[in-house]
Amino acid sequence: MFPFPSIVQTTGKCGILWGYFAEIPDMTHDVLKKHKDWGVMIEAAVVFCNQTQLYSEGVGQEQLMLISQELGLIEKDPNYLNPFSKEGKMAQEQQMLQAAKSSAKDKPKKKKDREKRKGPRLSRSKNEL
Repeated sequence: MFPFPSIVQTTGKCGILWGYFAEIPDMTHDVLKKHKDWGVMIEAAVVFCNQTQLYSEGVGQEQLMLISQELGLIEKDPNYLNPFSKEGKMAQEQQMLQAAKSSAKDKPKKKKDREKRKGPRLSRSKNEL
């Protein structure tokens, strides 16, 4: 008998777990360090999904590759950066600071306009006789 319900449950739970790995990577890595047997099961699920080509095309395959990189199951792409991790947030902040600095340098300095004086004037107004 084919264990179809257990396969569906496994792959369904993998999708939920992968969402956690993508959104809160620092916390999930800490949990996996404490529970090494969970890491083995997750790795087995990733291998299963790759071998069966369950996510053979499109967004599913891309997410599977990203999670594999996040978990260290495959070599990380040099451009890979999870924006939700501490490193990703620091890199985004540095990019924003660099963009702000470059935009500040590019703006031409405005000359201060002479402020309009307030109060009475010695000159006559046009309405006087």
